[in-house]
Amino acid sequence: MEDMTVAVTLDFPESVIEKAKRFSGATQQTFEEVLADVLEIMLPMLEDTPDSLLYPPVSRLADMEVLHLADAKMDATQNQRLSALQTKGKATA
Repeated sequence: MEDMTVAVTLDFPESVIEKAKRFSGATQQTFEEVLADVLEIMLPMLEDTPDSLLYPPVSRLADMEVLHLADAKMDATQNQRLSALQTKGKATA
């Protein structure tokens, strides 16, 4: 089953665009397929990257960014998992 696609608009340096266009011509892929393939190959590498490298310390965030994080909410699945873990922790304490 193929993933759904989402249209996005990105701004890239001209040199990146030229390299992607050359690669698409050499591989008989569309420009969009080349960019999607590059992202699909590279993004899984972030899974093993420590959070400390992916996210700046809160002390370096602007006030508005801290407020945005404070207002963020967990999705329902995460909230249920947290509740289950808290209940389990209380039962074993």
